[in-house]
Amino acid sequence: MSIEELEVYAENTRSLMLYMTLHLLQIDNVQVNLAASHLGRALGICDIIRKTPYYLAMQRGYIPNDLLLKHNVFFDRIYEKQGGHPKVMEEFYDVVLELASYAKKHL
Repeated sequence: MSIEELEVYAENTRSLMLYMTLHLLQIDNVQVNLAASHLGRALGICDIIRKTPYYLAMQRGYIPNDLLLKHNVFFDRIYEKQGGHPKVMEEFYDVVLELASYAKKHL
């Protein structure tokens, strides 16, 4: 999955709900729809970040592979066991920070 695919996912899930809300409120404005699109994309990306611990526990990866490879993070090595306790790789924090900054660009 790439960042572009994640953005399409966010557009098709969160933005769609905002479009439906605007339609139900009978608001038909191009600028408002554009704002809903960007807000929905930001919220969708933030949802992925927020749910990442759950997804990792279920062995599912929704973080874009291009970001993981850019920071030399491999999905199966995100958690390292040290002393019986799992520890998250330091490089993974950089991945999350870059993904969050990408979501912030939409705001």
